[in-house]
This record gives sequence, C-alpha cells and structure tokens, in this order.
Amino acid sequence: MNVGMMACYDQAKETVMTFTGDKDPKRPSLSTKLASSAIAGFTAAAFSMPFDLMKSRLQDMKPNANGELPYTGLLDAAGKILTKEGPMAFYTGFGAYYFRCAPHAMTILLTIEYVNSAGPDEMILCAFRHAPGARRRRSSSVDIRSSQRDYNPSLATNLQS
Repeated sequence: MNVGMMACYDQAKETVMTFTGDKDPKRPSLSTKLASSAIAGFTAAAFSMPFDLMKSRLQDMKPNANGELPYTGLLDAAGKILTKEGPMAFYTGFGAYYFRCAPHAMTILLTIEYVNSAGPDEMILCAFRHAPGARRRRSSSVDIRSSQRDYNPSLATNLQS
C-alpha cells in the first residue's frame, strides 16, 4: 500500500461512478469498487516501480573486474540508470509488476470498503462469532425457536447491499 493507491482511490471511484451510473457515493456498486481499485493499483505500481527497480539493482550488484560496485547508493543508481538507459528503464517489467500490485490493492481497498460500511454492532457480533474458543450451538427445532425469540432486528444488516 502506498500513497499512489490511497490518494487516487476516492477520485477514481467518483469518476467510475459516472460510467457505471451509480447515484449514491456512499453505496457504490461492486463493479465501481473493482474498477476504481484496479485504477488505484495502477497508480500504486506507477509510483513504486522506479524505487523497486533501484532496490533490485542495488541488491543484485556484483563487483566488476576492478572490484568496484556499479552503484554507490540509491541516488547514484537513479542517476546512472537515467543517463545510461533513459527514463523508461524505470518501468521495465511494468506489466508483470502491475499484475502483482493490482490484486493486492483490490483486496485491501475492498476490505476497507467492507469494514467501513459495516456498523459497529455488526463488527462486534462478527468478532464474537468468530472468536477463538467461541462455542457453536447445534441446530434443532428448539434452538431455532429460541433464536427467533431472541432475534433483535436492530442488530441485523441488510444483505441486499
């Protein structure tokens, strides 16, 4: 996760909503969320790719015949890559890098959307339901009637959204 992903997601969501026809910005459709998170993954990859390339070059450097390393540091690597290979060298392998970053961005951003849309009561119930050591009741007709009697509609969520 980086600034490219987080800064662009909401703006991408607003733009994508005009194409998908969503009316309520607080309740975007799944297609809007997927498209805008893919765009955010693209900007995350575009922002971080040059730094990842320089990191990889610094990690893989080996001494030449004179025993000198090709780069002395990050700025030296950036300057030498820029002058010897050109600015597009920083984006060598961008396609593969994007297809590694995009699923991560989509997973993170969709999870954030889900957690933010869940009410506090639902989050508490979910935490207790899946807590380690939580006891599970066996289904029977008696349990069904008691669960219907104990049902609290204010804690229920709308599963249609």
